[in-house]
Amino acid sequence: DSFSLFFVKASTLLKQKGIIKFLFPESILNVKNHSDIRKFILENGLKNISLYEGSFSGVTTKYVDIECNPSGNNENFTVCKGERKQLVPKHTIYETENCVFNFLTEEDVSVIKAVKSKGSYTLGKSLWGLGIVTGDNKGKLFEEFSPGMEKIYTGKEIQPYTLKPAKNYILYDRAKLQQVAREEIYRASEKLAYKFISKKLVFSYDNSGGLFLNSANILIPSIPGMSVKSVLAFLNSSLFQFMYLKLFGEVKILKGNLMELPFPRISNADNDRLIALVDKVLEGDFSKMEEIEQVIFSIYSFDNKQINYIKDVVNGKAG
Repeated sequence: DSFSLFFVKASTLLKQKGIIKFLFPESILNVKNHSDIRKFILENGLKNISLYEGSFSGVTTKYVDIECNPSGNNENFTVCKGERKQLVPKHTIYETENCVFNFLTEEDVSVIKAVKSKGSYTLGKSLWGLGIVTGDNKGKLFEEFSPGMEKIYTGKEIQPYTLKPAKNYILYDRAKLQQVAREEIYRASEKLAYKFISKKLVFSYDNSGGLFLNSANILIPSIPGMSVKSVLAFLNSSLFQFMYLKLFGEVKILKGNLMELPFPRISNADNDRLIALVDKVLEGDFSKMEEIEQVIFSIYSFDNKQINYIKDVVNGKAG
């Protein structure tokens, strides 16, 4: 991007003890393609980041300003949002592979490191699929069933664990659809569907071989020692909500980010217990979701203070 080139060039022209300050689009904070310029900024005296609520006329994206003092040797930088200021240790930025500017506190880092310390697996060996792109939703989706049609779910029907009833039907002819995943992904005996545009992880379970529109993505997880239902429990948990929010801060649930989430090695007993609890939730007993939370927190031996902090962050009451 041109703004990265301008910033690097300006840095080479800076006088000794000089300060450089640029306005950037907010995307510089977390988008993967900007990881190189983030690393450059970190290594060249990052001093201050200011966040703003508004945007310039005719521009939809928000903006930030970033200030660097290359001659400084500070271990922290300041994040300003209105009157609120937060001191952020630079080492926390390296908790993500792409050096996301996620503004972690030491309390955040203690939780993240506890999760990572037990992380033995990732979703890297799992199967992924995109929902169907029809090319013409108005012409190819129907609200009333006719012979030969089958139901198709959208992102609106995805909720934690269970799917709401599908509201649309489709004549499923792969040759007449603009983009489709492999047939075996849609027809898998067990799969997870998740919202793509979302501030939180929302995963539903499907064992019906159902179809999904492109407002939903599909995951067939492969984690040693974990059933599909156990993976579902982790992905819908407050803990993994916390991890995704703190590490990535995205309003999109991206495959690359999901593949960074560290899954622990769990016992057969914990796996069986999670399966039984998820089955109860799928049958409509949503009170079992709290028991699922307790099982997952116990795997990491979090104390009540940490658990309350994690839940407060996820519920917007802290952090």
